[in-house]
Amino acid sequence: MPKKPKRKLPLLERQKEFIFKELSTFQPVHSKDFCAIGNVRQALGKIIHHLKHFRAYAKLGAELYSGAIFYGPPGTGKTTSAQFLATESGAGFVDVNEFPYDKTESDTLTRKDVHSLFAFSREYVGLKKKPLVLFWEQFDAFLKDAS
Repeated sequence: MPKKPKRKLPLLERQKEFIFKELSTFQPVHSKDFCAIGNVRQALGKIIHHLKHFRAYAKLGAELYSGAIFYGPPGTGKTTSAQFLATESGAGFVDVNEFPYDKTESDTLTRKDVHSLFAFSREYVGLKKKPLVLFWEQFDAFLKDAS
């Protein structure tokens, strides 16, 4: 008897599943594998500390990091730095470029997709009680030309 084809989940369910089941491809980068240049390790160390202890800081009413931007030419270690940050802090990791969206409408995420991404990310942090690193490579590619 032939197998019944698997029903494709609606977009919002696929997006939520992507976040909560941590389906993003992620290569852990440990301290022994991370060769930072300059003050990168020191700067990441501060962020890692905050992420590891984010619940304690939140209880105290401290303002936490809400983001960090890694910039530089290709090959300078931005992706590796983000993966190191997630690995060392025990945070979840989402590569936004892999986030499900309706590709028939556009080549990029829509405003609704971005809203879903952040809503599910907030829900993830609240339910899983751990931080989440959203890695958004080439963020500028998602912005419309302002000219």
